[in-house]
Parts: sequence; C-alpha cells; structure tokens
Amino acid sequence: MITSIDVDSFHFEEDGHQYVHAGRNHPSVTGLLKKHGLIDYSMVSHETLMRKRDIGLRLHKWTEVHDRTGVADFMILPEENVGYAKAWLNFLRQSGFEIIDIEFRMMSEIMGMMVGGTSDRHFRYRKSQDLIADLKFCAQPMPAWGPQTAAYTMMRFKKLHIGNTLRCSIQLFPDGRFQIHWYDQESDGDAFLAIVSLEAWKWNHNLRGSSQWLPVG
Repeated sequence: MITSIDVDSFHFEEDGHQYVHAGRNHPSVTGLLKKHGLIDYSMVSHETLMRKRDIGLRLHKWTEVHDRTGVADFMILPEENVGYAKAWLNFLRQSGFEIIDIEFRMMSEIMGMMVGGTSDRHFRYRKSQDLIADLKFCAQPMPAWGPQTAAYTMMRFKKLHIGNTLRCSIQLFPDGRFQIHWYDQESDGDAFLAIVSLEAWKWNHNLRGSSQWLPVG
C-alpha cells in the first residue's frame, strides 16, 4: 500500500533537490536510483554534467510555463536550447496527448520510507487512458527511465503495481526532433520497490552509516 502526503504538508527545495516533510529530508525517486547505481554519471565530466543539468532545469521550466500559459517565448532561451523547445512543441502537435497535470510534486510512504518525486506530465492518451511521461533532454536513452516512470505511476495512483497505466519518456533533441520511449514491463516497478525495501531494511537493522535518510516514525 502507498500512502500519499498532502502537497501542502511538504515542500521541495530546489537547492540540493530535497523533499522536506516534518523537518526531515527524504529521498527522491531519482536520488534512490542514483544511490543504487541505476543512474550512473561517473563517466561524465563534472563540467559536462553541470552543463547538462542546467539545460535540463532551464527547459523543464520553459516547457512548464508554455504548457500552463500557452506562451512560447524563445527569446528567454540560449540559442543552443531553442531546438529542444521546438522539439517539445512538435511533440505536442503531433502526439495529440491531452495534458492533465504538469510537474506534479508527490510525497508518499512506501514500505515504511517517505519518498518524494515530481511527475513531469500526466496525459490522457486516446481520450481514455492515463499516461505518465517524463521529459528527457539528453542524447542517449537510459535503462533507469523505466523504473523512474514506474515509481511516478505507483505514487500518482497510490498502488504498489503499475496496472494498465501507460508510461513513457519523451526524448527531445536540439534539432527539433523527439522520440517516445514506451515501457510495459512490471519489472520496472519491482526494481524500484526493491530499492525502497532495501533502504527500509537498512534502517530497521540500524545500518545508518549506509543511508542518509530517515524512516517514517
């Protein structure tokens, strides 16, 4: 069972990417995936990593403002980022997906651990199906995108399984292209739940030196 925390009872700190509830920092979905090696940037230089992070933050904000207001202001973006923004507009025009929620922040109790996460988009697909999607501004797809979207799906619908909800990542390119990566494996959810279960087990056995987060209670 997944229990969700009301959005007004926690807050997200941009600096440090921290989800805070009742005065405690709690792990994020991406933080857990990184800690357990599903997301690995060790082969990327710090300079490149920071540049890519800035691009992602900037474009996530641009797409959010566009989708909330309908305003496509390319002038506020560096020239080298405009192609990504156009890729998003191309996706919206061509996909026909109906936007339900934008940058939806969540915090849930899962297996005794509080976990935070932000679902980039909740779409309605073909007028009847729920679709959880994540936006990606990088050159190569990553295996962790499947478990990441599975985590957001379970948290969004408060279920320890993915069910019939569709999931995808939308990869955007600087030349205006996009690619949709679909996920349909239940094992994506199993992988994420295994990580959360392991973190909870460490705390239950007082292995605090190997975990930076506090359990519920």
